[in-house]
This record gives sequence, structure tokens and C-alpha cells, in this order.
Amino acid sequence: MSAECHGFLESDNSIRECMVDASNQRMPYALRRLFATILVFCEPTDVRGLFNEFYPHMIEDYQLTNNIVGDNLTNKLLRELRDLLLLHGKFIKDYDLLAITIETTEGDGVPKMILEELSVQIPHDDIQSVEKLNSDQMFAFNTIMNVINHKESVVFFVDGPGGTGKTLLYRALMAVLRSRGDIVLATASSGIAATLLPGGRTAHSRFRIPFEIEPSSKCTMPKQGDLEKLMRRAIAIIWDEAPMINKYRVEALDRTLQDVMGSNAPFGGKVVIMGGDFRQVLHLRQNMRSMHDHEFAEFLMRIGDGNEPTKSDDMVRVPNEIGIQWEGESSIHNLIQHTFPHLENHVWDASYMVERAILTPKNRDVQMLNDIIIDHFLGEEHNLMSFDEVEGDTHNLYQQEYLNTIAIGSLPPHILKLKKGAPLMLLRNIDPKYGLCNGTRLLCRGLFRNLLDVEILTGSNAGNRAFLPRIKLKTTEGAGLPFVLSRKQFPVKLSFAITINKSQGQTIPKVGIYLPRHVFSHGKLEHNDIFHLCKELKKKHLDMYFEKKEGEFQKKWNIWKDEESLSSMCNIDDNIHRLKLYSLGWGSTIITDKTHMWNIVKREILAQRKYSEVSFLGHIISGSGIDPSKVDAVSQWETPKSVTEIRSFLGLAGYYRRFIEGFSKLALPLTQLTCKGKSFVWDAQCESSFSELKRRLTTASILILPKPEEPFVVYCDASKLGFGGVLMQEGKVVAYASRQLRIHEKNYPTHDLELAAVVFVLKILVRVVWGGATGESLTWELESKMQESYPELFV
Repeated sequence: MSAECHGFLESDNSIRECMVDASNQRMPYALRRLFATILVFCEPTDVRGLFNEFYPHMIEDYQLTNNIVGDNLTNKLLRELRDLLLLHGKFIKDYDLLAITIETTEGDGVPKMILEELSVQIPHDDIQSVEKLNSDQMFAFNTIMNVINHKESVVFFVDGPGGTGKTLLYRALMAVLRSRGDIVLATASSGIAATLLPGGRTAHSRFRIPFEIEPSSKCTMPKQGDLEKLMRRAIAIIWDEAPMINKYRVEALDRTLQDVMGSNAPFGGKVVIMGGDFRQVLHLRQNMRSMHDHEFAEFLMRIGDGNEPTKSDDMVRVPNEIGIQWEGESSIHNLIQHTFPHLENHVWDASYMVERAILTPKNRDVQMLNDIIIDHFLGEEHNLMSFDEVEGDTHNLYQQEYLNTIAIGSLPPHILKLKKGAPLMLLRNIDPKYGLCNGTRLLCRGLFRNLLDVEILTGSNAGNRAFLPRIKLKTTEGAGLPFVLSRKQFPVKLSFAITINKSQGQTIPKVGIYLPRHVFSHGKLEHNDIFHLCKELKKKHLDMYFEKKEGEFQKKWNIWKDEESLSSMCNIDDNIHRLKLYSLGWGSTIITDKTHMWNIVKREILAQRKYSEVSFLGHIISGSGIDPSKVDAVSQWETPKSVTEIRSFLGLAGYYRRFIEGFSKLALPLTQLTCKGKSFVWDAQCESSFSELKRRLTTASILILPKPEEPFVVYCDASKLGFGGVLMQEGKVVAYASRQLRIHEKNYPTHDLELAAVVFVLKILVRVVWGGATGESLTWELESKMQESYPELFV
């Protein structure tokens, strides 16, 4: 019980506790949305019991503001829950809830979706915004309005980098059209961009575009349904950030609207306005956010167009007046003080928090900065821990200690350090219509073990309060893990500091930028990337800190040497050893530096010490070998009976793939069964593959431990099926690497395939030698040499 109270163990009653804490806040409108969120994301088991228990709390405001009693109250609540569930593609009939017995007839039979669009409020500033349009925007505005007035069928592409006023143009169009009673559907590819448009929704939720998309997919739009009637009524569709979306999703909407409208014209003849950086027609040039600083605006445009002069290695020089050189660790605290002055006086100040942030490229730097700031933030600190598991891991092969260490940008941390009044950023689309989208900035107003009370800081819903429960967040294939990690945690992170990518689409007046190393592609500050970095900023409010540390290796070495009493060790030379690569007669030599050598020496010395047992990635390894229970769990693994069970087994096997020769080929019969649309037929080939993988996982492989002081040889090969490679030393195998070709790679010519195999194999096997991220610069050096001769591999 004590462990549960402190958050170390998950309570079986956590969902009910969440609802209890929320009901005590006496905000019934937020409680109803919380209940819908729990139904969608939390998989409650006793839905009817929760509904009955908290029904009186969810209808409190109905009784105060409406003359409604009895069954009418229940039906009104059920209709609202139904509408909230529909935003996520869910249906109220799928849950153990009461049936709606009375339907309303408001609007003389007009569908509710149409009524909602007709009732979208038109901000007074938007009505007057037409007068504020510059020449580029006015040309686009008049062109689009002329097509709409003449009822023509045209698809527009509004091209312009951030800051050129695309959103102002959209809002002007919507204000004029809505003021005369027309319906304009405002959508965007991302949730944060949708919140900037009155009545905005994500394209996925508005058009019900399938998440699992195929080339022939259509939107989920029932015939003669309310959504289809809305599509017919709409006079125009605005789709912001269109270049971010997969083309199959755009084609799905095109195909669906052609069916709905009975027309073969693009999008069924609807006027569609797609915005983004297309480099095509209706090109907006003037940077509206820097219109009072023409010098800085021109600087941004030169970078965006690739015309800014560069220094060596294509480096762009940032103006001196916004750049501050690194002067030691104290510079980080100076940056924080410049960005968040007198922070102690603004603990509950929403306007203060929304106007400032520190931007940095890497998630690990974001975490470091947020940890520093929250430690100095006033208030009681709460450490909210996640509950982690591997999907389908019924044998508990992955230890909690290892799972808790996994840090991925799309997931909240295992230990979420929070204080009341701290700014947060939402990591999932929870309630897009209400403004709770991925990237929405929030303020923590209250926190409990299973509930967060937050205030929305950005978008048209700024100032509204909302409740957030713990939800299960899962990793995707892009996470690079051999399994699917499920982390139950609040879907937020601290947002004193955020990544540059997360700042896209947001205007932050007071910004600090922390660049501890060269950033973006291959260690260089590329033209287009620095444009995206600067596009949200106003020059007079920009502080940039560039960190350049000297003697980092010597400092680390001295600290570790003193701790480990190794003062007798002598200095180490920069040049250590050579790593040779062989593929089609092509070779390269890479020289390590002291930083890499420091890691090698430290690991080698520690490896030579005598330990009774060692913990490695959550596994306990002793003199007698690996924990026997782990071997038994694999050897006794039953034959998979579903795709989910196959994925669970392949997740474990893939975890050790570098120690299994020909893993991709060996596992092919099993991986084919996981393909979408493939019938589950367990044949002799599958049984043979399954048995052989189990045998290799539970028997000792003939591999040697690497010796860092000796040369390594990497052999690479490629075919039309996949890549393969072997890391060898003294004629013996250290590790293997292999994978199947991706779809686009099957079109590569043979020579390019061989070179791509070198990059893949080096990225995998160099970690065996240098460990973790210390091999990144080596891989970059190899890639840089290859890119000079074969740039098409890196497009």
C-alpha cells in the first residue's frame, strides 16, 4: 500500500481515483471531457459503474443553466459524450453505456455538424484583417475570392515560409466567407497549426482519414451521413501545412469528395486551399513577423532561399548582435536568466509563461535545461513515475529497470518532475476540438497521482481548463526498438525548454536558443534548417548561446582517474587505431579521438575487474552465465497462434539480432506473417524458423569479445533482398548485422546498394566497438566522404 501511495506501483483503482480527484474540482464540463478521454485512451473495465458513480457530478451545470430534468438530463449527457467520442472515430454503442432514448430536433433538422460550423465565432480582428494584407496576400485573397464567387473548381497552393502571413490570409478568407453565411472547413496537418484557425480541426479528425493508409483508401464518410452533408454544404476547404501529410491521405480525400459530389473534378469540384512551403504559385515573400526589422527579415529570406553567404563547410554566420560566445557553464544560467527574468515572481503567471521558451535541437539538451529550471522553480516538487511494459511480453523478459531508462522524444520521461505553476507541452492529440493537441502549451494548475489540472495557454481555447489522466503511449517503428514499449504516464513534458521542431507554428516573443554543438544535417547549420530555427523570432528578443568547450577529454579523464585511483596512468595519444571497411574494393580509414578513447579505456578497465555479477540491460549475468530463468522462458516459448504473439517473439529475437548470423533471412517466414492482409497460416517453414531462432537464442554463439587496442575489419554485402555485414577481429566474428531492404531501396542500382550497406552496417556495428552515441561522429565522417561522391544516397 505504501508503494502505491508513493506512485511506485500502479493502483488497480487508478481510473476511479482520477475521476474522484477531478469531480472534487467542481468543473463538470471538464469532467465530461475527461470521462470521454478515459473511454478512448485508458481502456476502463467497468464503464457502466464509472458512469453511474460520477453521473451526478457530470450534469451539475446542466441543472443550473437548463430547465431540464430526469431522462432529458441523461440523454443530454449521452449526446455530448457521443459527440466527443466521434472526434476520435469512436461510437457510444461500443461502450457499456445507456442508449439515447430522445434525440433533439434543434435547427429544424439541420445536422449538428453544420450548425457547429455556422456558429463558429468570427473574431473582430479577423474581419478587419483584409485591410492589413500586404500586396502578396491581397493578390492571393482576390484570386481565391474571385474563383469562389464564380463557383469555379480550383485547387490553390499557397506557398510561403513561416512568418510570411499565410495564417493571416486564411483568417481573412474565413472571416469574409463566414460573415455572409458560407461554410469554410479549416483544417491543418498538425494539431498545433489547427488551433491557430477559428474552428480549426486536424485533417484526420475532420475528414476521418484512416490512420492505416493504403494507395486506394477512402475517408470513413457514411453515405447520407452528417459528415457527407457537411462536405456538400462547404464552399471551400483550407488545409494548412499540407506538405507534411502523406500523399495517400490527400488522395483519399480527393477520391472521397469525388464520390460525394458525383464529380471527377479534383476534390469533387470543391475549392481547396493548401498551404505550406511548396515553392510554387501564390508565393508570399514579405516576413510579417519581422516587418519592423527589415534587415533581419531580409536575413531570414536569404537563408530560406539559400543565398546567404557561407563560411567553411557551408556554415552560416549568425549576426553578432544575437550571438553570445560560450564563456563557461555559467552561460547556461545566464541564458535562463535572460529568457526567464525574475521567474520566482511569475509562478502562476500564464501570460509570462506563454511568451517565452528556450529552443534547442536535441531532446537530451531539452531535458537538461528543464531539469535545471524546475529545480530553481518555487513550489513543492512531485516526481510522477510511469508504468512501463513491453507489448506482448507475457514472460517478463524485459526488466523494468531497463525499460525505465528508455528516453524517446515522443514519450514523456519515466520520472516526470512537476511543480504547480510550471509550463507543460502536450505530447498527444487528446481533444483537438477543445485545443488539446500535440504541441499545445499548458500551465499546471493542480496535480494528483492520477490526474493533472491544466490551463490551455495557446490557440483559440487559451484560458480554458482541462483534466489529463495517465494514458498508455506506445513507441513506433521509428523509435528503433526491437519491441513496442507501452508507457503509462501523463502525456506531457516540461516546456521551459522545447526542441526547435516543437516550436514550429508557434509565435514566441521572448526566445533563447541553446546550441551546444553544430546542429542539423551532418553537423552543419543548413540554410533551410536555420531558417526554420529563426522564423518565429523577433530580433530584439533573441538571445543565442553557442557552447565551445575546451579540454573536455582531459577534464573527464582527470575526474574519473581520481575517482578510480588510476593516477599512475599516462597520457593518451590522439591517434589510436584504424578501422578498415571492405566493400567492392572501396575502403576508408577513420581515426578516433581522445573522447572515443576515454570511453574505450574506461570500459576496458572496468571489464577486466572482478565482479560476482553484472547487470546489463536489465539482465543479471554472473560467473555461471545468464540468469537460467531467461533461457528457460525462451526454450519453453509456445508456438505463436496470432500475429501479436509473433511480433512479441520477433521483438525479443530482434533484440539479439546482431549475434545471430543471417537473422533477416532466418526470420523471413515469421516476418511475412505480420504483413497487413497476409493470412495467418503456420506452415513447416514457419515452424523451422521459430525452432531455429529459439535454438540460437538459448545456445552459446561462437563470438569473441572485442579488443579495442586491435584493428577491426568490417565485411559488407548487399543483394536485392537485404543488407548484411560482419565485424571481425583476428579472423574471428565479433558481431553480425542484417536487415531486409525497404521498398524504395529496391530501386537502387547495385553500386548504390553496396554503399548503402556500408553506411547501415557501420552504424550498427560501430556501437559494438565504441558503444552508444560515441560512434555518431565516426559514422558522420564516413557519410560525409560518401556524400561527396554519391549525394543521391542522402537525398
